[in-house]
Amino acid sequence: MKPAVAVLLCAAIALLPRPSDARPEPQATWRWRAGHSYSSVAALRQPATFVLSADTGRPTLTLFDAGFLAQGPAGMRGGLDLGVRGEGGSGRAREDRVFAALVRGWHRWDRLVMAGHSEYEAAGEFELQKATVGAEATWTHGPRGLGQPWSPSLHVRWRPWIGVAHGNVLSQDDDPDARESGAFWRAYARLELHYAVGADLDSGPVAEVNVESTAWYVFDDSRAEGYVKSGLSVPLGHGLSFSASAHAGRHPPRFNLERRIGLGLGYRH
Repeated sequence: MKPAVAVLLCAAIALLPRPSDARPEPQATWRWRAGHSYSSVAALRQPATFVLSADTGRPTLTLFDAGFLAQGPAGMRGGLDLGVRGEGGSGRAREDRVFAALVRGWHRWDRLVMAGHSEYEAAGEFELQKATVGAEATWTHGPRGLGQPWSPSLHVRWRPWIGVAHGNVLSQDDDPDARESGAFWRAYARLELHYAVGADLDSGPVAEVNVESTAWYVFDDSRAEGYVKSGLSVPLGHGLSFSASAHAGRHPPRFNLERRIGLGLGYRH
């Protein structure tokens, strides 16, 4: 199946209603955001990064991680997200490069947020392709720091998500260690953490620390996998920032092991 066809099929699936700590109510008009990934609010707060590495006698290597999300209203207390993301560059092994596209709808009740999503995932040169549809939920009220700053002087907030997804492998290579094949199920739990450093947050924080940690249970393989992405960003103005990041673990679609530390410029919108 061609990648464009798979994306259209995913987008055509009817969705449940996904919120953002930064937008307690839907926006009146559409807007777009850019960050490290569309997977969570914490990931969007981490800037998209592009790294260029050149050593004497070696070819110049590039590495990028970027996600783009268009967000619009859907009803009085709901919204719709359309996104794409990519992990690539010549500094990554071919099989570790990722492209994905997402349609996500969400609805907010008094104490609960429910979201439904459909996602297309591809790895390498599109030899591995998957399509998933799933649902996830989080709470709007609870322990201290949940979705709101811990205190006026300590700007730490966190948010948990739990979800489940059903998918199908559209095409695959001959990887003998493939975690999923045919039709499959995943269950997952995700924790988002955000810390804004700076006394006067009205004019923007001096620095931000964002962490997204996700654990999956892969039913086909009867095993659990986890992935943590963390970033420290110091704003430079006009969306640019000095960025330091660390990623470790395994994540879809291929669940290859990744351990990486990066330092350079980032962009967030």
